[in-house]
Amino acid sequence: MKPQKLEIGLLKYIKSSSNTYGYVELRDFLLYNFPQKSDMAERIEIKRFLKFLEGGEYIEIKSKRGISIIVEAGRAVPRNEISVIAKITPKGLELLEREKNNFLNKFGIISAFGLGVLSLAYSYFESKKSEDLELKINKYLNDISVIESKLKEQNELSKANRKKILYLKKQIDVTIKSEENK
Repeated sequence: MKPQKLEIGLLKYIKSSSNTYGYVELRDFLLYNFPQKSDMAERIEIKRFLKFLEGGEYIEIKSKRGISIIVEAGRAVPRNEISVIAKITPKGLELLEREKNNFLNKFGIISAFGLGVLSLAYSYFESKKSEDLELKINKYLNDISVIESKLKEQNELSKANRKKILYLKKQIDVTIKSEENK
């Protein structure tokens, strides 16, 4: 996989290839990232790329073969025989650290945004659940108030019936006493 930023990719390659930050052969990296072109045009691209990194003091080049001078002893240096030996400089390490921090900052921002969206979604669904629960509770409260009013009606009817029964009982008692007194 080719890195998005070739210079960062090269610095990572050097750092991963050398634990002591010593000199490293860059042939494999260069052959992979600079495809072969007609008339060895990729060598010019490689030369400019290395000149940019060396001029910016990101790498220190010990030797180059087949890059600047592409003909040796009357024959062209084959692509698979090119050689660049270089090491990363403190400025190159600093650039790698900044790139890592940028990645972590972007990751942090994206993570915070994602968590914000998730919390909003969660609160939305929770509010929907609480609205549904509130509607159910209101329905039950309405049902209870209807039952209470029906019970009050029944209670009033039973009181009225009790009064009628007591009145009728008194009437019967009075009628029985008057019949006995006759």
